[in-house]
Amino acid sequence: MQLGHVSSSSLKMYLRAMGGKHPVLFFLLFYGGILLNQTFVALRSWQLGYWAKQYDEHPADDVNVVFYLSIFIAFVAISSTALSAAFVYLVFGQLKASKVIHKDLIDSVLSAPLRWLDVTPTSRIIARVTNDCGAIDDSLANQFWPLSVLLVAMLV
Repeated sequence: MQLGHVSSSSLKMYLRAMGGKHPVLFFLLFYGGILLNQTFVALRSWQLGYWAKQYDEHPADDVNVVFYLSIFIAFVAISSTALSAAFVYLVFGQLKASKVIHKDLIDSVLSAPLRWLDVTPTSRIIARVTNDCGAIDDSLANQFWPLSVLLVAMLV
């Protein structure tokens, strides 16, 4: 038993289950949403700097505040919408993955040889299945979102 380690085959199974029948499309849309969000987060900072620069180049009365504020609000709305859509899309993928992996896990326990079921205490089987399901639903799922956002943010 290894603590704090997920094998590559387990991670591959989880990622394939998360993507369903079209894993490439799933991850393109998911990472595309995060990329769109991070791009507009960067553009927001640039746009605020450009707006501030206008006060250096023009008199304050000539700077169109409504125009620049509208652009900033549009950037915030686009980035927030993209981030929300990517997160909701991820949650549905994680629910799909949990359903598939839980089914496989329970099927493997129920199809085990009767001799194994006879010599293994029921409490140990239930505890192991509960721990494995918790690891899939909690630990792995909770760490995937921050890792994905951080990777894309570093890329942008």
